[in-house]
Amino acid sequence: MYRANIWTIARANHIRNINLIYSGQSLCIPSKVQRSATSGLQANGHVKWYAYKALDWSTRALANRLLRNAAARHGLPANLMLAIAWQESGWNQHVIARDGGIGIMQIMPYTAQALNRQVNEHFDPYKLYDNIELGAIYLRALWHGFHGNMSKIISAYNEGGWNVKHRGIFNWRYVHNVRALMRWY
Repeated sequence: MYRANIWTIARANHIRNINLIYSGQSLCIPSKVQRSATSGLQANGHVKWYAYKALDWSTRALANRLLRNAAARHGLPANLMLAIAWQESGWNQHVIARDGGIGIMQIMPYTAQALNRQVNEHFDPYKLYDNIELGAIYLRALWHGFHGNMSKIISAYNEGGWNVKHRGIFNWRYVHNVRALMRWY
């Protein structure tokens, strides 16, 4: 019916070892795996600006699962990841903001480059899984940097950590929206 083999299912669910797929597990079963032909990440680690053809597509169900998994891996509250992703993009990976924010977590190209250097990885913010991973890495850094102060963490995700440290929170609407969404999830 779905015409998806075990390897396609594993790849669609970002499972590297097919032996980790078990009975009763909730998985995305794609009828057709959509991969973008290009990459938004250059060989030198620079992230392209406005590379629309490099964007992955996503479903809300897949986004929800990947956001929850990333939160668990990084020791973050799942409702924080879910709320920020909803506020930023409506859980839509296939979007680039006017300011250059990419994907579901609206990762800026220079933020992606800095985070990749920090963790010595090559996550491509144009790819759904990588975008969520970058968002989780960033939130974890903010969590530690602001000692769990939720308002400052949320504000810093939107305004930048430096701004919050030196100027304080100036986008209270964003903070209140994310906090309201956190109660929903």
